[in-house]
Amino acid sequence: MLEAEQEFYEQRNSAVHRGAHHLAVEATDAFEDARSTVARFVGVEDDELIWTANATAGLNLLAYSFSNASVGSAGGEAGRFALKPGTKSSSPKWNTTPT
Repeated sequence: MLEAEQEFYEQRNSAVHRGAHHLAVEATDAFEDARSTVARFVGVEDDELIWTANATAGLNLLAYSFSNASVGSAGGEAGRFALKPGTKSSSPKWNTTPT
């Protein structure tokens, strides 16, 4: 892992999805290949996997998405998820009981 990261920063460092030049295309391909690998590992489709900066950012995004669902800002199945009252963002416990 460390060797791959070092190789990226030394030889292919470019913004992902931000250019048409050679390095940007290589960086984007590497990024999307990693997404496919992780998606297969966790058993989801590539477009169902969202990268975040860290666990807190991911949990905050998830909580925000579920809060939108609870006020009708999201559609369909999203409405059946809710955070339990008093849940800390670092350790949520989800109520997935159908409503």
